[in-house]
Amino acid sequence: LWRDHASASFARAGDAPRVADYSVASGIFNVRQGQPDEIWERFVAQTLTQMHATSRRGFSVNFLLPSQPDRLARPGVYQTAPEPWARWCERELGGCVDMLEGYGMREFTLVVHQPIGAKPVSADTHR
Repeated sequence: LWRDHASASFARAGDAPRVADYSVASGIFNVRQGQPDEIWERFVAQTLTQMHATSRRGFSVNFLLPSQPDRLARPGVYQTAPEPWARWCERELGGCVDMLEGYGMREFTLVVHQPIGAKPVSADTHR
């Protein structure tokens, strides 16, 4: 919808090439292959920190919910409850977090906003 809009741009990279108003990451934390939780969650935290540092107003990211009790967990897939990452974003990033769920998929989305009155990230503070 927005790819040809003059004021919109999108990038795929491990590092954001510049500061944006908002950043969106969808599905990037789901497939962890054989990584243990400790290493994978360190990667998640580093990525969220980087998204926060390069987003003036906020960012959003989604995660898979844990398997239902009557289903086996899928090997190689990272699943988590929303609360630990919502609290982490509030505590470590100082963000205001909204959680979206119940939209027809076994996942949730965290929308992390800069607090009202916070000094926005500027291009000068990146890199």
